[in-house]
Amino acid sequence: MTNSEFVDRQTKEGENDESMLHVQADALIVATGNSQVPNGVPSQLAGFKDRIVHSSAYDESFMQEVADKKLRVLIVGGGESSADISADLCDQSPNLTVWLRRPPCAAMRYLNRLDETQQIKANQTVDFPTCEFSLPDGTKQRREFDIILLCHSFRTEFSWLHLPDGIPFSANPRSRFLHCFPEGLGDCLFFLGYARPGKGGIPSAAEMPESIYRIVAAW
Repeated sequence: MTNSEFVDRQTKEGENDESMLHVQADALIVATGNSQVPNGVPSQLAGFKDRIVHSSAYDESFMQEVADKKLRVLIVGGGESSADISADLCDQSPNLTVWLRRPPCAAMRYLNRLDETQQIKANQTVDFPTCEFSLPDGTKQRREFDIILLCHSFRTEFSWLHLPDGIPFSANPRSRFLHCFPEGLGDCLFFLGYARPGKGGIPSAAEMPESIYRIVAAW
């Protein structure tokens, strides 16, 4: 990796010509974040024929479309994105369903004033074929949706990172020293921001490896 080459392909707006920028570097810091590529559509949703959208595509125009058309939306997931988006959309359409893999993780006070038991009924399931909820009492309830919004996170990929043959590399940050220095490449390749992948950053956890790398890079 010493004297490595970084290639950046650039296309000017409104033009089809592509230029390449070559940069020679003694070291490379990767700070692209853990949320790079949206996870794919689960195979269990293969039978759904309408729109399936990942949370990365959620924006003001999506919210406005739901409000204007009163779309029936199923949100899959119970993380931060799901909580934020469901809070937005519950005021835009009465046809919003949130499906969680486990019991509700959102505080009840954040649910709207409808019957809370009815709101969380879909979470108390034992099976979930496409658009059909199997309830604990053995009955099944089928709902129709216009859109399924997937809040099921991202995956990390480094397909753009080409290492010399014979040098092993794992995308798993836990395989690196301090989650930063990959084996055999710690003097020239450094990953910043992966100390707590997917959990939220802690300033001290990021500052410590950053300080260590500044010392290493100065040698």
